[in-house]
Order: sequence, then structure tokens, then C-alpha cells
Amino acid sequence: MTITNFLNRDILNSLRKELTTPYVLILIGSRRTGKTTLLKMLLQEPEVKTNALYFDLENPIHRENFQFNNYDLVARQLIQNLPHPEKRGYVFLDEIQYLENAASLLKYMFDHYQNLKFIVSGSSSLRLKNIFSDSMVGRKRVYRLYPLNFREFLLFKQKQQLYNVLSDVDVFSEFPDQPFILPSIRSELLNEIYDFLSFGGYPETTLLTKQQERIQSLFEIYTSYIQKDIRFLFSIESIDKFNKVTKILASQIGSLMNISEISNTIGLSRPTVERYAFILESTFVVSFLLPHYSNIRKELSKMPKVYFEDVGLCNAISGKFAYEPDHFFWGQLAENFVFNQLQKRNDLEIKFWRNKNKQEVDFLVFKENELIPIEVKFREQKVVRIPAGLRSFIREYRPTRAIVVTRDFWDAMQCNGTKILFLPIYLI
Repeated sequence: MTITNFLNRDILNSLRKELTTPYVLILIGSRRTGKTTLLKMLLQEPEVKTNALYFDLENPIHRENFQFNNYDLVARQLIQNLPHPEKRGYVFLDEIQYLENAASLLKYMFDHYQNLKFIVSGSSSLRLKNIFSDSMVGRKRVYRLYPLNFREFLLFKQKQQLYNVLSDVDVFSEFPDQPFILPSIRSELLNEIYDFLSFGGYPETTLLTKQQERIQSLFEIYTSYIQKDIRFLFSIESIDKFNKVTKILASQIGSLMNISEISNTIGLSRPTVERYAFILESTFVVSFLLPHYSNIRKELSKMPKVYFEDVGLCNAISGKFAYEPDHFFWGQLAENFVFNQLQKRNDLEIKFWRNKNKQEVDFLVFKENELIPIEVKFREQKVVRIPAGLRSFIREYRPTRAIVVTRDFWDAMQCNGTKILFLPIYLI
């Protein structure tokens, strides 16, 4: 895997701009999303590469030095090891969740050694919770790295023509009423969607070309996660039951998470299931989507929906990568894919809607004071059909516009003053 494969990650330019600021730069995300590669790319920036140090804190020798309680001695040692001690130095700390004292170390260095710029990565928000506390306010800039979005996925697979077709499309800025993509290109894009729904967007998996290698890559990513994050960082009573909870969630993507049901199925206490779910969320494996209600207390009391941060990893945990063409799970994977595409943007707040009659809209997107309902219907469609839940939502809330995500159907219509756009999934 060469470094050039990561040059077009959307986040890279934002990270580059942070190199000139005084703040601690923190890059978080799940294992194997490319955090280390991005750190090493930043190490090659002209203003950085002549005066920088890099430490992998999975290495216990490196870790021991930074856990020494005399931070002034640590700082002096760092400065002495820089090629140019008199100039501003850049210190890269990879996998900082292994440090028990991460927040106090970074706070002290920021307050007392402004000539040292720290760039750090981590794969567990739970282990890094102190970094996000009030003590670090005004001292940090935090960026989240996800697995590849669909456009990055096309670049990694060297599908430049397909990438170019989608590169300037933003359906939240401008609704494209009419198809602007040739049928042959649409067919290629849909093939790539199925590939993404099968194997997801982890960079190393995407770069592989053989199906069995890609499957093995995803199994290895999950095994590494269990060994390095779960076994080492958390006290788990039973890895086997933790895996069972994870597997149940993988079979229920897009569904409401029923803690009591999972507890009864596996024979675990409700607090233990809740803890396992919290760890899965804190290590960026799953996400829990909250419902939208006008009453915040009511909203927080309702069950969330569960999604995985990568559909390929979800398939690996489920143990199945191939489904019949009309299998229902394609629809669940497509819904998870749409959630991931929305999640990877920085300008959207996402929830879902479900009323007392159990009518539901998959996603509500809040953008610049506008509320846009989105429903996913990943099936063959040749005529306009408004889903019942979406129709109820429009009747109650009267949004300006709405989106129905389809397999490859394209149309537009009006319903009670709401403009509804039917869009192929590859445009989200």
C-alpha cells in the first residue's frame, strides 16, 4: 500500500491547515481507517519534515517514556532529539489511547512548551474522554476519520471517470431534477455500489483486488480490534459474549436496538449489554441514531437505531458476504450505507422519525435550519411511489423538500407542497 493512495482523502487539506496553528491536533477514528498513513503524510509536509519526531505508542518502550510523571524532563528530551532544537518542533503520537495520562500530558505541553506542536491519533473515544473534557478547551482541534466515502472508494479503485461524474454533486445544495449520467455509467456506478455494500470502505480492503483477500482483510481487521482494543484496553468478562452482542447488532442494522431482547437472548445482564454497546460505539464500530421528537426528554428515552460504521465489517461479523439479488439484507446494507454517507459529512445533523403509529422515516437531516426527510428504498422501481411513513411526515411537518433514495430510479414530484426527489443511491 503506497502513500499516494491516500492523497485524496477529503480530510487531508483540513489537517494540513492545522499544522500552522498552536493547537493540539487530534485525529480519531476506528482502527485501519488510515490514521497512521495520514500522520506520516503530514510528516512529509515541507514545514514539518525537517524538524519532527514520530512515536507509535503501541510500542511499550515509547509509551513508558511519555508516562513519566516529570513532564518537563519529557519535554526537554523531545527538544534535544529534534534535528533543530531551536525551532518549532512537531511531535507525532500515534495510538494515544494507550496513555493513561494523555490529557494531562497534552495540556501541560500546550501550556508550557508552545514551541512543540503535538499531532496525535486515537481509536477509542472512551479511553480519550479526558482529552475531550473541559481541561482541554481552547487547546485542541479534533478531526474524525471514517472509512472511505463512496467517492474516495472510487478513487482508491482507480475509477477516475466515475469519480469525475460525481465529484461536483451535492444533492443538499442543489436538487438535480433530471438525470445527467449516461445509462452505461449509471450501470457501472451501481456495480460499484454493490461492491461497496459487500466489502465496505476500509482503505486496505478496497485496495485489494481478489475477493478472498478482501474477505480475509476484513476478518483480520475485526480480529485486530478484539485483540488490541477490547482485550488490552477494556475489562471484558467474556469475549465470546461480547462477540455475540456484536453479531446480533450486525444482523439488526437499521432496526431499533432492544437491550432487553439482546440481554435475554444471550443471557447477559442489561447493564452488561449496555456497557458492551457503549464500548462498541466508543471504539467507532457502531453508531446509535436517536429519534427526533420536539420533547428532548422523550427523545432520549426512546430506543435508538443501530448502524455499523462500515458495512464490510458488518458483513464480516455476520459471516456472510453474498446475498441473492432480491435478499432483504441488501436493503438494510443500503440504509446503513446512506447513514454512513450522511455521517461522513461535517455539515449535517442526523436523526430518524417514528410516530406512535410506528410510521417511520429512515433519516431526518438538519442543514442550515432546514429539515430534510430521507427514505431509503433499495429495490427495483419504475414508477413514483411515496412511502407511507414519508407521506405521513410530509403531512405533519410540511418540509420544503424530501429525498427517496432508490437503487437506480430517478424522478421528481410534488406532495402537499413538498418537492420529493427520487435519487439513485450513488448520488448521496
